[in-house]
Amino acid sequence: MSGETTIVPDIYILHSADTSDHLFADTVAAGLHDLPAKPVLLAADKLLAQYRERRQIPVVGQSATILPGDMVVLLSEALLVDAALREALVAAGGGTSMVDFRHYYICRGTTPQEVKSRFPDLAPIYENVMLRTEAELAVVLDDLRRSFTISIPTFKELFGRGMVLILGTAVALALAQLGHLYKLRLVLPATLTFLLYMQAGATLTAVLVAVCFYVVGLGMSRISPLDLWPWPGRCWRWPASPSPRRWLQPVMPLGPLAYVGATSGAAVTIFTGDGNWFLYPFLAGVALQAVIDTVCIRRQVARLGRLAAGEIPDPPANETTCDHAHLQAAMTSWLAVRVSNLITTFAPLIVVAIVATVGAMTFSWQYAFAWLAAFAAGALAPTILAATWHAADREAIRLHGLTTRHLDRIGQHYRQVGTYGMPFNLGVEEGALTSFTVEQKNELRRFAFLQRIAAENSLRPWSTPHDFVFISYVWSDEEQLKIAERLDGTLAAAGTLSFRDKRAILDPYAAWREQIALALMQCTHFFIIVSPGIKSGQVVLREIQTVVYRWHLEMSPAVICIADPSVVRQLREDPETPLNVRFLLSCCPHMTPEAAADVRQVREIVEYTRRQGKWKDWGLMISVAAARHRIFRMPGIVRDRQSGS
Repeated sequence: MSGETTIVPDIYILHSADTSDHLFADTVAAGLHDLPAKPVLLAADKLLAQYRERRQIPVVGQSATILPGDMVVLLSEALLVDAALREALVAAGGGTSMVDFRHYYICRGTTPQEVKSRFPDLAPIYENVMLRTEAELAVVLDDLRRSFTISIPTFKELFGRGMVLILGTAVALALAQLGHLYKLRLVLPATLTFLLYMQAGATLTAVLVAVCFYVVGLGMSRISPLDLWPWPGRCWRWPASPSPRRWLQPVMPLGPLAYVGATSGAAVTIFTGDGNWFLYPFLAGVALQAVIDTVCIRRQVARLGRLAAGEIPDPPANETTCDHAHLQAAMTSWLAVRVSNLITTFAPLIVVAIVATVGAMTFSWQYAFAWLAAFAAGALAPTILAATWHAADREAIRLHGLTTRHLDRIGQHYRQVGTYGMPFNLGVEEGALTSFTVEQKNELRRFAFLQRIAAENSLRPWSTPHDFVFISYVWSDEEQLKIAERLDGTLAAAGTLSFRDKRAILDPYAAWREQIALALMQCTHFFIIVSPGIKSGQVVLREIQTVVYRWHLEMSPAVICIADPSVVRQLREDPETPLNVRFLLSCCPHMTPEAAADVRQVREIVEYTRRQGKWKDWGLMISVAAARHRIFRMPGIVRDRQSGS
């Protein structure tokens, strides 16, 4: 493989000074005598000495690899009771060592469950690999022989990863700081207007014009998403919809773009004194508005033609069924967000753009390339920020993602994101929150807000990403294993890519966390199979926490809960259930396990909860037909078409 080299690693067998452990270590070494490298028996006190010595190395001492090779560690009581040894053990298996080499941890005189409950400081170990028992020694030795020769990154590859991490972080921080220019979006045009009036120097005026165009491009990414699916909350199915004939009527092209054209024409007319300039921008705005409205309507006509009436049977009435009042509340909130986008994002940008255009007209046409470059730089800045952040974060996720330490660290930053006041109906029924305290209800409101409204620098992509589903479930629950396997097959039949650990991770002895964490950061949909066992499912709870943190920056993935209604009510009302789980059960779409086995219903909910890109959000915001457009993305409309109601 490019960028990797094949090596024969050393094998370290780590044990305590206890005689029984030493004899067991000899047994392990004897089972590996036929390998090219001779096993190295290492007492715990020697590991501790090496650890303390490495920590003295300036700069890199904290991250220096202590044992560069495969490890077989005997977790006996004599080794575990010493806190300093546990710290050294975590350091020996941390960082790139955990993902580049194979580590086996065998419990002696204790069980994996007991180790996890008694020694939480060993979480970096058991959050990466499975702890084994003495009974599994023969299987461990067989796997070690089979996977003895490994491929690790070359120095060039490691250097490249390091540079991606450093440069990606630096670029992301620089662009984030430039993003603060957006706060001056009203000050900049006022200043430019003053400079034009005072006929200030050309250099200062040109720089300010370029900054204004940069802010216009930058502001285009500040739009809140116009996906309707989060607003109804848990309700995603309803038996009736507005008639298509009511919504497919022609509309007059007198929307925002037409008004912008008229305003631009008036501004240019005032500046030039030529009345002929008013008509051209106005007609251009009307024409562009008509094109966008027509595209929105025609897309929905095509959708109605593709969907067959009655293709998906009506579900039995339950708490996920959306009635007319619930739908109306969701549409009202969605329209309020659209109006908010027009007022807080579109209108200020138009003001800046008009003033910048008038200022640009004072220069020769050759400067137009500089203005376009500034605009393009602003428009692409969030995309570059997202790309660099993802590139830098990928390496961090590879090494630390999905671990308790990593989640606690990033959680301190993400919890600073506020709600900025939410006057909208969030689609969360008060009747379902009787077991929540006032503080928990306020936190739930913030939780739901992150699904619906963009918080400053949103890293949502401009285009709609391809569907990729992550299937989450409690490993120890046999029934959930069957449901997960069945859902995986249903998604495959629906033509949707998915990740299920039992299928995707073929090596049960490798560090499983890396593959799960990377898939979790890439998914667009998060299907979680909910059961009472989720209260103690540590990995599932960390997966949920990771998803919630992604909402802060990406507003993705969509979460779909799969559970029987009785289980949903039981867990939502149980104060012992982790709060994030109760929140998901209160404001995310639900499916029963039976519905999750139906290809048509799974395909429908994947499409229904798909997060569209920013380009479509802009089209919907400036189109008069936007409200109709969103209604036609909702299931059930075609039934009205057949019945003619």
